[in-house]
Amino acid sequence: MEETQHQNIVVRAHGKPCKYIPEYCQKLIDFFNIEPYTEVYAMSKDGKSVFKERIPNNLPLIGRFATTIGIGKSTIWSWSERYPEFKAALEIAHDMQEYILVTNSLMGLYSPAASIFAMKNLIGWRDKIESEQTVKFSVDSLMQQVRGMNSGKDMLEQKSMRVAGTA
Repeated sequence: MEETQHQNIVVRAHGKPCKYIPEYCQKLIDFFNIEPYTEVYAMSKDGKSVFKERIPNNLPLIGRFATTIGIGKSTIWSWSERYPEFKAALEIAHDMQEYILVTNSLMGLYSPAASIFAMKNLIGWRDKIESEQTVKFSVDSLMQQVRGMNSGKDMLEQKSMRVAGTA
């Protein structure tokens, strides 16, 4: 499909104009560039500011960004395939999202179940499964198996030579 850019609007050869503008790259990064949490302070009786608690900021999501610029989430993915600069901005936004999610999870600001669910579904984390096997064998039994394989190979060679008429 042929596209041309005219007055910051991408115009396709067919269909309605695309809403993409290069400024969305920076808007996307700005949307995701937030602190993981906000620190709340209270005044002590002697008038000093004293740390009270950390409150997690809302986790920025691709779908929420899409609605702020009047498009759907599927359009975001289409743009990332079509415009390399937008794909790069999306990767930066994803890294920022991961930082917020991991920071708040490790600080205990999200529930453990929500943290695990979000990390698996938003940033691709997976459970690592480790298994250990113990195999016991003797050198003699291993050598017998090797000899058996060789004798089987010899038998196959003899049969193939008979079939070919060379034996």
